[in-house]
Amino acid sequence: MTELDGAQTAWVWRTFAQHVGPKVLLDAYGWDEPPMMRRPGERVFGFFCIEEIQSCQDLPYIGWGSITKNPLFGEWWHSAGVFPQYQRRGLRLPMRNLLVEHVFKELDGDTVTRHILDTNRDYYLKCIDQGKLGGTLWPYRGHIWAPPPGYAVFSVTKSEWEAAKLAGHPEAQLP
Repeated sequence: MTELDGAQTAWVWRTFAQHVGPKVLLDAYGWDEPPMMRRPGERVFGFFCIEEIQSCQDLPYIGWGSITKNPLFGEWWHSAGVFPQYQRRGLRLPMRNLLVEHVFKELDGDTVTRHILDTNRDYYLKCIDQGKLGGTLWPYRGHIWAPPPGYAVFSVTKSEWEAAKLAGHPEAQLP
């Protein structure tokens, strides 16, 4: 995991948009086009392709992750993307965990929050089910309906994260 500067961030988001296509970009991220710059307080990280270096010469990253400080609270918002050729390999969770750990250990945050757009229907429903049934580190905390698109809110606090790590919870393991 390495922090990206502004130009690297724009390149990663532009390249990601080309790989996932306009429908996924809009449904999953709410972007008509990839952002050309980070939001105030946003930090973006690239995740490297280490074990499969031979097969990723055209693409230096398996994915990206973003954390943005809520200016009013100790909360950080989290977003991430895995390039399509690396999806369905269980990479999103370790990427997310490294970002969460970074927020709690390095940035002294007290909560990390994810928003899942309801336009990203399959993932939205999967996360809602997991969040309501329990057993996940990311409980469903509610829904924001307006302005559209709506989104579900999932968050983990620092104390929940530390307790889960001590208990060996699978969602709190670092790679």
